[in-house]
Amino acid sequence: LLQIGSEQDESLAGRGYDRIWRFPQYLFFGAGEGAFQRFRSMYDVEIHSTLGSLIFSYGLVGAGLALLALVASIGRSLAGFLYLGPVMIYGLAHNGIRQPLLWVLLAVAVSFEFSSRAVKASYAQRQGQGSYALSKGDHGRIQVRR
Repeated sequence: LLQIGSEQDESLAGRGYDRIWRFPQYLFFGAGEGAFQRFRSMYDVEIHSTLGSLIFSYGLVGAGLALLALVASIGRSLAGFLYLGPVMIYGLAHNGIRQPLLWVLLAVAVSFEFSSRAVKASYAQRQGQGSYALSKGDHGRIQVRR
């Protein structure tokens, strides 16, 4: 415990976040992946953070689109966010993009959301007559319509 804070990578700069404020020209559209030696930093390899890497490599536009796709695919599923919450916290200090388990977990969370939508539509169809379709209603909630 006495060693906490004495390691080189225990600061924002040590995790590579310093590239975000040292190279602000890449903040909007990003600097691209790879060739990390182009950007002198305290940490001369990839940014050691999933969130930081998304922002620096793909910019606010790319990171925002990735987040929008994630939210759109999971919707307002509490289960999906419960699965991904710990992963997102982990991603603040570690770059999980290249970890296969991250992508498996994302696929599982998305499949749970899609299967719950299908179950709701099937249940609604069995309760009444005619065909039903899923659509987004007010405030992004899933609604079953005839």
